[in-house]
Amino acid sequence: MKLLKIIILLSIAVSLAFSQELSQRVLITKTSHKINLVNINHTLHQLGVKMYVQTLTPDYYVYSASYKNPKNAQNVLKRVRGKFPYAKIVTIDNLSKANTKIEAIPQEEDTQEDGLQEVASQKVVSQEEQIRLLQKLMDDTHPQSTNPLKNFYINIAKGYTNINDKITSKFSNNRTSYLLEGGYEYENGFSLSLAYLNTSTSDISMQTVYEAVNYRYDLNNGFRLGGGILVGLSSLEINSYASTSASRNLVYGFDLAVEYKLKDKLYLFTKYQGFLLTHTININNTKSISLNHTNNILFGLGYKF
Repeated sequence: MKLLKIIILLSIAVSLAFSQELSQRVLITKTSHKINLVNINHTLHQLGVKMYVQTLTPDYYVYSASYKNPKNAQNVLKRVRGKFPYAKIVTIDNLSKANTKIEAIPQEEDTQEDGLQEVASQKVVSQEEQIRLLQKLMDDTHPQSTNPLKNFYINIAKGYTNINDKITSKFSNNRTSYLLEGGYEYENGFSLSLAYLNTSTSDISMQTVYEAVNYRYDLNNGFRLGGGILVGLSSLEINSYASTSASRNLVYGFDLAVEYKLKDKLYLFTKYQGFLLTHTININNTKSISLNHTNNILFGLGYKF
């Protein structure tokens, strides 16, 4: 009799463990900016999908509810794939290894899903209230003092610069450039940075130090798009004419960039830069060379810390 009870208890334990392993969620997307969670939550609400968030610094992972029936998870996956093409099904067992909570996020008209407990009020009437609740939820679950975000970054890059000489076109060709940049990225996606760009050959030597204000937008597949404005100081020398003095002037420009995340701290990037110049170098009393703009294409590696 005792043996029978033991067998029954073991069977129940195995059954429960097996059913737990089969519990699934849909991993919908991830973002490194908290503010993006509001728009994701609104989109999922329109699709009729409850949103749950797991914080693994510096990213926020967005999931559906938990489903013991695989067909339910498949149905949700089909529902969200139109808006989130990289969504996939993951098991609860895999998620538990991360040792972080998955928190339910309130929507405008919450409904109970799969018996999971709600963590906020049943109705959120404004986007500002959603932002406040998300801020409180993430700060309470993962305080910044113990899980600081990697907001500082450094970029190194090599590329090509086309310098436009509107007088003689003698110097209008591609030259190798080197970039060193360091900056700080804020929670809302904006960043401030200071950079040094060197473009030097046997006949031209140009150094530019500039400040940049950029904004980056997360895509769903590890890519980020960015762009911003550049303001700095440029120094230009024409090495072909030893008697000329350097020209130093303010420069203005913009850049467009694409980043791809390799690991938690490393990423690749490519960017295009356009600078407006006002360099004029007097060669002698009768001749001068004016350079009015440059185009830069750069390829590099970035590191967050």
